[in-house]
Amino acid sequence: MYLKDNYYKSILDKAPKSVKEAVDIRAKQQMSPYEEITVSDAQVCIRPALYRKIRMSLGNWTTEPDESGYSDEEAYKILETDGSWMNDPDKARKVSKLQLFPLKMTYFSNSPTELGPGIF
Repeated sequence: MYLKDNYYKSILDKAPKSVKEAVDIRAKQQMSPYEEITVSDAQVCIRPALYRKIRMSLGNWTTEPDESGYSDEEAYKILETDGSWMNDPDKARKVSKLQLFPLKMTYFSNSPTELGPGIF
């Protein structure tokens, strides 16, 4: 972690060879679980409100009822505000249609890269 820090190097340089080797071995042991992590290895849980906002921004959220009277927005509001929705067959039907699927949001850089005019 501090390998590029001159202070760390100055202290380690003064240590006996056996200490340097022990520190190196210990550092490798502690870092080994993290060596094979890829950018797709993370899992994050988010609040329902943020999930809703993300789905809306992706254009995958219905706000107007369809021909059956269903909308994601109405089902979401029932889930968030009505704790007795399971006892009401109409509300339970609407909520059961709400599909909360995993969102695979990925990026492969910590700095923005322009792909085109205004597209990052």
